Amino acid sequence: MTCDYVILDNANRFSLVGIFEGINLNDVPGIHPQFFVVSMWTGPALTPYSSETWIWGPDNEVLARTPAFSSQFSSHGKGLIINRFLNVSFPQPGVYTVELLVDGRGVHQFPLIIQAHQQQQQAQQQPAP
Repeated sequence: MTCDYVILDNANRFSLVGIFEGINLNDVPGIHPQFFVVSMWTGPALTPYSSETWIWGPDNEVLARTPAFSSQFSSHGKGLIINRFLNVSFPQPGVYTVELLVDGRGVHQFPLIIQAHQQQQQAQQQPAP
């Protein structure tokens, strides 16, 4: 899941602010200043794991990625992964892919749609067929 901000309190409760499936930039190519990718996993209790998040462009080029982060599933077998991306450059509009890796293998991916603000306005103004 992608969002604008994540709040994690002292009781390990988290709140997601501004959940989205796409980014509207003023201009494309453009840079988005900050966003978060959040995922929750299950696995064997107290087992260590490593996670990474990659952002793939429409032409299958890796645009951004997090370093591998080592953690451990909780005593209840839960794992929360919060990745912060800063100043990611998107060279063209289109469908990008967010890929989640656990222990070096891709386990889930989802689309992230990038469009120029002007494109969004034009799409909204076109009459429905």
